[in-house]
Amino acid sequence: MATTKLLLCQLSVTQLVNLKREWVEYAEVKAQLAKCHELIVERKPDITVMPETCYFPHFETFYTTMSVGRLIVAGSRYNEDGVNETHVFCDGKHMALRKLFPSPKEVMENNHPNCNRPDMVFSEWENEVRQGHWPDYFVLLPGTDQVVAILNCMDYYRLGYYVANSSVIAPKLWGIVSPCSNGQQDIFVRLSQAIHDSSSRIYSIVVNSANASRHDDSSQGESYVYGPVTRNIKAHLAKMHRWDEEHPAAICRLKASRQAQALLMDLLPPREVEFFARDSSFRSNPINVELIDGIGGAQDES
Repeated sequence: MATTKLLLCQLSVTQLVNLKREWVEYAEVKAQLAKCHELIVERKPDITVMPETCYFPHFETFYTTMSVGRLIVAGSRYNEDGVNETHVFCDGKHMALRKLFPSPKEVMENNHPNCNRPDMVFSEWENEVRQGHWPDYFVLLPGTDQVVAILNCMDYYRLGYYVANSSVIAPKLWGIVSPCSNGQQDIFVRLSQAIHDSSSRIYSIVVNSANASRHDDSSQGESYVYGPVTRNIKAHLAKMHRWDEEHPAAICRLKASRQAQALLMDLLPPREVEFFARDSSFRSNPINVELIDGIGGAQDES
C-alpha cells in the first residue's frame, strides 16, 4: 500500500514590510533552509511545504532537480510588481502562482486590491476541469492519479470549502496544501474543521511560520494536518506527541513556538484510510512520524 511522505517546514522568521512588499532576509533563515534541504536530499519526501515569503530564487535549480518525481511547495515571494507568488516545483517543472485573495493586512492589498469573488473563481475552475484541463493551482501528485490543490493562505480560507466539496474536483483530489504567514491560525483551524466535517476523503496541510514581527498575542507557527485518520492512531499520536485535538479529522498541530521545527510523516491514500477507519486493528496512518525541533536556530522565545 503506497504512502505519501510529507515534509512540513515551520520556519522561524522576521517578516519585513514596506509599501511595496513583504520579505524575509535570507541570512536569517539560511541555517534553517540548509537543514530542510538536507532532509529533502536524504529523506526524499513526496511533498515538501515551506511557509509564505520563504522562497529565494537562487534555489530554483535545487528545487527543480529535487522535485523530479515529487512536489515541492517552496513558499512564496513578492515579485517586482508587489504580487505575492507561490513557487511550486512538481516533477521537474517550476510554476509561480499568483495569490488570488490577499489578506486585508497584506501589503499586496495596497498594490493589487482583491477584485476576485470566490464563487466566480471556483466556477471558472470547475468549467476548466469539465473541459479536461486542470487550472495551474492543481498539480498531479507524481506517481498517482490524484491532484493536489495549492492555495496560498487566504486562498485556502476563501476557496478551500468549495474545492473540497466540488463534485467535479473532489473525486480526483488528494488534498489541499497551503503555505501561510498567518497570525490567526485558530480561524483557519475552524475552517478546516468545517471542510473536513463535509469531506472526509482529503488532506489539508497548512504550514505557517513563526514570525517575530507579529504582535505578541498572534499565532506563532501552529502548522497542522487534517485528514482521514483512525481513532486508535489519534490516541497513539496524543500519547506520543500530545496531538489531542478532539475533531475526528485532526491529525497534528505543531506547538506555538518561535523555535523552527520540521515534521516528517507518511500518509496513506485518503480513500484507503477512510475504508479502514472503523477497524480498530488498522494502525498505519500516519506512520514513521518524526518531529524535529530547532532546525538551524530560532528567534528568542517569548
